[in-house]
Amino acid sequence: YCTDLCRNKAKYSRHRFEWITYQHINNAGEIIYIGKTNAVSFRTSAHKTKSKWYGEIATTMVQPWKNEAAASVAEVWLIAVHKPIYNVTGLDTSNRRKAVSVV
Repeated sequence: YCTDLCRNKAKYSRHRFEWITYQHINNAGEIIYIGKTNAVSFRTSAHKTKSKWYGEIATTMVQPWKNEAAASVAEVWLIAVHKPIYNVTGLDTSNRRKAVSVV
């Protein structure tokens, strides 16, 4: 699932692309979170320390964008289409899949 950007961050760190959208995927192949950033390492560290679901990430798909506006449109569209269980801030969650804990 990982694109070239994910495998070779150094290649893209020269600001060829300013923004990315990313999709965190669990072991079952479900997209559990979608976001955008212009600072991949910072955003990953923030999720690692603040997101309870970070340990569920099996892989991440990324897509580079030339600017924030394009990344923002893509992020909103991806969230609307995939309805990830952990994207909840400011969105209508009535149609969202429910997270299930397995004990």
